[in-house]
Amino acid sequence: EVLQILVAKKYLDRPMLEVFLHIPHQEVLAEFFTFMNQCSANQELFAQFASDEIVSMLIKHVHTSDRADILLQIARLLFQFVVVHRSLQVLKGEDGVEAVFAIAKKGSPVAQEVCIQAIYHLADDEVIKRIIIRKGILEFLCRLAQTGA
Repeated sequence: EVLQILVAKKYLDRPMLEVFLHIPHQEVLAEFFTFMNQCSANQELFAQFASDEIVSMLIKHVHTSDRADILLQIARLLFQFVVVHRSLQVLKGEDGVEAVFAIAKKGSPVAQEVCIQAIYHLADDEVIKRIIIRKGILEFLCRLAQTGA
């Protein structure tokens, strides 16, 4: 029933998503990212916001937020995009890799774990492997494993 309402009212259409993603209030964003993650359990709903434009907006929030709850929700979304929608070009570029790395550096341990899983899935592409090496992600992950923090 909720799914029918979401689709009928077009709450997950790109224009509506863009409105929510431009809201400057961190509390609202945190709840909206949680909502997006709940929607990702349904492939039909998730496919509605699987676009380079939406992922680019998520990436911008990575660089502007230090809130652990927001970073965790974005990490989970990016992981879902990496695993389910591998065709998204923004995830295969430096911006996508840098966003995942930024969350790994400043996110909570749970967000770090999700990002490490995303990096693992991204690293099967030769271009992304070079970006990972060039950005020092491997060195960071080694330090993280050695220090446990």
